[in-house]
Amino acid sequence: MEMTSILIHRQLMTNSLSLSIDGQLIKVPDSIYGRLEGLRRSFSYDILSGGIQQKEIGKFVCRLGGPAKGIVLEARYLTYQNTRIISSQMRPVFSLASNCLFPQTYSPIKSNAREDARAVVEILNTLNLFLAKE
Repeated sequence: MEMTSILIHRQLMTNSLSLSIDGQLIKVPDSIYGRLEGLRRSFSYDILSGGIQQKEIGKFVCRLGGPAKGIVLEARYLTYQNTRIISSQMRPVFSLASNCLFPQTYSPIKSNAREDARAVVEILNTLNLFLAKE
């Protein structure tokens, strides 16, 4: 499966944001960063957001040929100890199938968090399409 890496970086010293797609830095309006940041806060593994469910992959029949196609949205989670970051990891929070060979395995539990995760995927897909046209 073809993977696209879309990373949003925050420089803590300058409090500035940047976005890169497959290593290529792109400029987007600050309002897009604000929208992504606001949406990101609603889906999480913590109790306040209801957490992320991992669905079991059942047996299914799919007669569609070709590779599995889909999207997995991952978010970086930091672990703090006495205001210092002691670990960092990328964790899947949402998956979206493009064909029946790709199982949707991750989803936030609360419906508003699922909608927000899907909105993030759509925003990032749109940005990726604009970059591909350049």
